[in-house]
Amino acid sequence: MTDLVLEPLKRIQADISDIKTDVRDLKTEAISTRILMGELLSTAARRDGDFESIKRRIERIETRLDLHDTH
Repeated sequence: MTDLVLEPLKRIQADISDIKTDVRDLKTEAISTRILMGELLSTAARRDGDFESIKRRIERIETRLDLHDTH
């Protein structure tokens, strides 16, 4: 009688252990994804800042050379 209860409980315990491992792995992957997204956003912000800086420099050059866009 005891074996009828213990064996299913052991299988359930093993399944729960597998689920815990999977959840731990998913949490690790989620953290890695968040870090990567943060790095991508930071890179995009720097790129946007660089583009704005280049745009201002070109505008200053055009002003100094008295160049005007005809469009």
